Amino acid sequence: MQTILEAAGSGLQHVLRCGVFLMDMGEFTTMNAVYARMFGEHRPARTTVQVAGLPGEGLRVEIDAIAYKP
Repeated sequence: MQTILEAAGSGLQHVLRCGVFLMDMGEFTTMNAVYARMFGEHRPARTTVQVAGLPGEGLRVEIDAIAYKP
């Protein structure tokens, strides 16, 4: 996500909201630790839900983001 945002002239600090889709809500603590490490003190609004499937074999998490370009 960071690479995509930077290529578009934005960055993680400009993310307003994320949607997190987990195959197993039991992995929330692990995902939350990575999320906190990536965003640091900037914590965009977030929705996290468990899903029955994701588009791609072996995927465990999908995250979408809404960001602005300064």
